[in-house]
Amino acid sequence: MSTQIGTAFVQQYKTNVMYLSQQRGSRLRKAVRVEMVTGESAFFDRIGTTTARERTTRHGDTPVMDTPHSRRKLDLKDYEWADLIDKQDEVRLLADPKSTYAQAGAWAMGRAMDDVLIAAANGTAKTGKDGSGSQALPSGQKIIVDSSGLTKAKLIEASEIFNLNDVDPEEPKFMAIGPKQVSDMLNDTTITSADYNQIKLLYDGKVVHFMGFDFILSNRLGVDGSGDRLCLAFTKQAMVLGIGEDIRKGDTVLAAGRLLRPQDAALLASIGVAELPCVRRPRVRLVVTGDELLPAGSQPSGVQIVDSNSVMLRGLIDRDGGVTLPFELLPDEPERIREALSAEDADVVLVSGGSSVGREDHAPRLLAELGQLDFHGVAMRPSSPSGVGRIGDRFVFLLPGNPVSCLCAYEF
Repeated sequence: MSTQIGTAFVQQYKTNVMYLSQQRGSRLRKAVRVEMVTGESAFFDRIGTTTARERTTRHGDTPVMDTPHSRRKLDLKDYEWADLIDKQDEVRLLADPKSTYAQAGAWAMGRAMDDVLIAAANGTAKTGKDGSGSQALPSGQKIIVDSSGLTKAKLIEASEIFNLNDVDPEEPKFMAIGPKQVSDMLNDTTITSADYNQIKLLYDGKVVHFMGFDFILSNRLGVDGSGDRLCLAFTKQAMVLGIGEDIRKGDTVLAAGRLLRPQDAALLASIGVAELPCVRRPRVRLVVTGDELLPAGSQPSGVQIVDSNSVMLRGLIDRDGGVTLPFELLPDEPERIREALSAEDADVVLVSGGSSVGREDHAPRLLAELGQLDFHGVAMRPSSPSGVGRIGDRFVFLLPGNPVSCLCAYEF
């Protein structure tokens, strides 16, 4: 029995990275109005309530209404997140850490958005023509904090404040609360019991909607001097989250002729473009000729060699945005090559082999017969037997059979 077999025991490692419990992104962003801002600051004008007057005389003066008009200033602030992953550390991991670290960074930026919104709601608004004025939240829009926690009576009072200010009943209303406030409501049977409410208020142990409020759980809410949580009740239009943008109206987002990448599609989607006219990927037919060729993966034998050009060319075509059509290796038989060149299902034809001036080099002659041979032979080594022609609207490129020459001719 071996006493050293333990050196061969396998250690199991996970190929994925686990995230610890954390708030995954912003929870408040969906509950506020989001505006894209260009520049360091932005102003948002607000129109207040006016009253229509009864006309009492036929030819009386038209009354001039003094419409309440106010302004709020929004300042942009930069936030950043970064971490370093040494190459030495990366090669020691089975999993690629960059994607998980990037996800963690995105979540951190989302939490920063919530911090900004909470600070703005509890802070002082910048008012006036240039934003030099200030306006704190009026005391009449605050509910007294006490040791009773979040009660049904306080929810009724919050709803009454909205109603007294003529908030449109159709306007979505939200309330950001902490874990203690969730427990307060769960312990109140008049909120959770079906004996008191026809609408289901509990979902997976959470109170999601009650008295017109959609509840948002947040551990980022501030506390007062006594340690009591400062909850927020607001409508979607009450707070504006400004996000800087680097695209202005009239800018060219993507120039014509660009090869669309996944991130380009995401950019178009972000500005409301779901569809746009595109040029499809060109279809490329390979015509690989040679009596001596064996399929890729075969073992060379005698005078026969393994085809490597088709493997290389397919990779190059895919790299450059083309689609390779199904093909087969062709012997040096003129009729078989003629048939392949005449196929009309391709936009471009690449001929590998048979492009020189020998007895079995049929491609240049056949191309001239079927269409036109624009030139044959270039002052370049390797790749001198290369040529270009056309059959109808299809371009045909003659590439040498030598792999190095074939590569040089393609890249040229």
